[in-house]
Amino acid sequence: MELNKFDFQPDNRFDFQPDEQDLNNKFDFQADEVETPVLKGKVEYNHIHNNTFLTPEQKVQKIKEISNNEQEKIEREHKTKMAKLYGGAALEIGSAAIPFGGVAKLGGQAALKLAKPAFSEISKRAVAKNIGSGVASGLASGAMFGTGEGLMQDKNLSGIADETLKGATEGALGGSLIGGVAGKIATKIGRTKDVIQKTRKRLPISESVIEDEVRNLINARRSNIDSAKFDAVEKINKFISRIDDISKELKVNPKNLREVLTFLRENEGLPTKNLNRPDLEQLFENLDSNQRIKLKNLAQEHFNEMETFWENLSNLKGTKSSINPHTYISHIWNLGDKEKFALDNYLRTKSGFERRRIIPTYKEGIEKGLYIPAENGLYSHIDLNPKTLDYAEIQKIHADQLIDSTENTKFLDGIKKLVKENPKYSKKIYELSDIVLNPVKQEKTAETFASKLLKKAGNTYDLVNNFAKGCKFLFNGMHAVALTESAAAHEGIIPIKTFKTLGNLPKIIDGIKNNNYELFKNTPLAKKAIQDGVQFGAISDINIKDLNTFIDGISNLADKVTFGASKIITKPMKTYVDINNKFLWNYLHNTYKLHAYDSLIKRASKNGKISLTDNMRKDIAQLVNDTFGGQNWETLGIKPDTVQTARRLMLSPDWNMSATLRQSFAVFSSKAGQKFLNKFAESGKFGSAVREISRKVGLSSFVNDVEGAGVRGDLARKYFMTFLIQTAIYSNLINACNRKLDSIKNPDKYTDGINYSSYSNNRFTERDNTGKRVVETLFPRPYIENDKYGREIYARIGKQALEVPEIVEDMPNSAIRKIASKSSPLINPVITKLSDEYTDNWNKASVKERYKDTFTPFTISGSKNRFSPVNMFYSTSKGLNYYQAHSYIKECLLNGDFESIEKFKPKLKANQIDYKKLMKRIEWEINEGNYDY
Repeated sequence: MELNKFDFQPDNRFDFQPDEQDLNNKFDFQADEVETPVLKGKVEYNHIHNNTFLTPEQKVQKIKEISNNEQEKIEREHKTKMAKLYGGAALEIGSAAIPFGGVAKLGGQAALKLAKPAFSEISKRAVAKNIGSGVASGLASGAMFGTGEGLMQDKNLSGIADETLKGATEGALGGSLIGGVAGKIATKIGRTKDVIQKTRKRLPISESVIEDEVRNLINARRSNIDSAKFDAVEKINKFISRIDDISKELKVNPKNLREVLTFLRENEGLPTKNLNRPDLEQLFENLDSNQRIKLKNLAQEHFNEMETFWENLSNLKGTKSSINPHTYISHIWNLGDKEKFALDNYLRTKSGFERRRIIPTYKEGIEKGLYIPAENGLYSHIDLNPKTLDYAEIQKIHADQLIDSTENTKFLDGIKKLVKENPKYSKKIYELSDIVLNPVKQEKTAETFASKLLKKAGNTYDLVNNFAKGCKFLFNGMHAVALTESAAAHEGIIPIKTFKTLGNLPKIIDGIKNNNYELFKNTPLAKKAIQDGVQFGAISDINIKDLNTFIDGISNLADKVTFGASKIITKPMKTYVDINNKFLWNYLHNTYKLHAYDSLIKRASKNGKISLTDNMRKDIAQLVNDTFGGQNWETLGIKPDTVQTARRLMLSPDWNMSATLRQSFAVFSSKAGQKFLNKFAESGKFGSAVREISRKVGLSSFVNDVEGAGVRGDLARKYFMTFLIQTAIYSNLINACNRKLDSIKNPDKYTDGINYSSYSNNRFTERDNTGKRVVETLFPRPYIENDKYGREIYARIGKQALEVPEIVEDMPNSAIRKIASKSSPLINPVITKLSDEYTDNWNKASVKERYKDTFTPFTISGSKNRFSPVNMFYSTSKGLNYYQAHSYIKECLLNGDFESIEKFKPKLKANQIDYKKLMKRIEWEINEGNYDY
């Protein structure tokens, strides 16, 4: 069933889950870090200004001479700091206290020439229009000159105050002698910056600047949506908590109480037909009048709190509301394709934002349905079934819709304004903004039968594919381990806080049971993190809604077939999935991200001693997303169709983009690299494309900011080094302990005693002509145990940090196999079979055999030969198998390479392969004329 255009799909949860997808809409002058040149003309200009023996006309003549001499030198200077620019403005204003209007204008022009040409072009219009327009005291003029000097020299508040006082004294003396015609400018200096910026917007700008402006609008929209939805969820959780308290008093189900509240809100009883909810009917009848009034008052209080989201949209669009604020609640109905089409036609001319009632109440809608005009003056009837009756869930859906509409409207207004100011780049602006505008466009394109069929097939594939992905991670702690590894690397070599978070059982229970998560306990920090771009909630690879929908569907079908007997299995399964998702994403993932953001901000700012710009904070927030997963695709500039294709083809596109790609490339981010990319982007479309690709894959700043790129690279390198050190320590420690224990159980494997070589993986690497690899030597996959066939099993600790180095060390085979292994469950058997054949991998299983594991959790498929708890937390690899050993030794024997066979024997021993039996088998095959290996 689908919803009509005024209906919105619920999240089925009240934890903060930002949608799968900070505005700084100002042009900032980012001057190069060059030393400010000393202007000789400035000294001479002050000397002339203070010479009381010269007439005003003589002063002007000498100023002209100085200006002409300085002009050629100044024009050679390129961009200077912002402080220099405003210092130059203060200089010309403070020095322009000459009593005649015409002379004052000339003095102002001379001062403009003393500033760099780039500033002259911008400020001439802003400053010259005020020259000669008013008279003010020399005191104000001198004070402004002093303030400008203090700012130009980058002094602190105390130093600026001293310079202001000094300038005021000197200005008063000069003003008493010659007065001030340009003083009005000094009184308006507070507006000069805005005037300059507005003037700059009217000047020609490059395409790369336009790209940055559109990106800023996209980032601002996402940050504002996430921040507002966080506020909404916080309010809804408080409301749910109060309902829970009442339900405990009444000893009733809290969700049932919220469902009954929906009818109480509309001053109605329960529907007399079509509801089919005896549990609600009994609860409704047991409520007395006082209890009903209490619940209605609580609903009204919550409605008043949530009304802010409607008011934001109403004020923005000037939309009026005609509903009764004491009974209103959104109606959300399930509709089939035909019903949806009919209702769309009926509502085509209606405003989607006006609050009005087509169906008076839920009670009437459920009982009577809806009659809408059809052809020939007839009416067609639509049965109405509510999507949900949960009052809190309805409020969340409605708030999400209002927030999205508000921010979409703001975004579109911003795009229109940008197009108006830069008509030359209108096509480019709309192309860049289409990633947001396309999904929210109201227009509908005509659909053919074939396109509808393909759409339904795609939706069915997505539903099954998402369910298969969910099954893969059932009874699995790999996500928890990966998140903990990231959190530990952010904290330091000894991650005490991380382990406390992981093992704090009271906090975990409180969060799962009462929605009282760390994210809502430190709301100021959480809101700031959201504004900077941190994505909280489950990563987009984990489609909780689709997984729950599929499980509910299977559970309901099984219950009907077995007459309820299957609930023994389905009910605990649904409970497990719900608790697991809450622990993993709402508690662990969100808490780790919040702590990481806080620690990185403190580290970058040296505990507040250094001020961080908004762009630097955004790059820090994005690094948090890169290391924990949770990308917002639209802010990365990746279109929805591309994302959908990636999800259909890959198991975890979000995690691969984050941990495999962006996290690894972040270590190469730097100021110098960003400066080059920004300049290269100005050279043309190719340069712009290179910069955008670098931004997408994490090689540079998320917002194309030079300082942000520097911070990103510094923090990423520290994170990566800490991760590698921790991985080396833990891997070798676990490996050494397990080898020692194994030497007690299987002393024959260690006849020469435990040494470093026996710590190494006894895996098959000989045919690659690489032998022992560097990555595996430094970071050995720790030995865990032997399976039932005797093959050694190794855990892959630090997988996300080591994956890229492993691929680089074993190109192209490793890259091909890893990419194949990351394919989505429904196509994985075909892709991995092709990969194994191409790279001559030992796994010869057929496609049919591989499809048997499509819906099998990794924990179970990795434990076929022997269950091990490690399979619940780590992906594992195995040592040498019989097929590999047979093939390799036969090849060596035929080539007369007995030395290699001797070197190979320890691996046979470690994986419990009988060398003598193997050699007998090979010799028999050769004697029979079988020389294949």
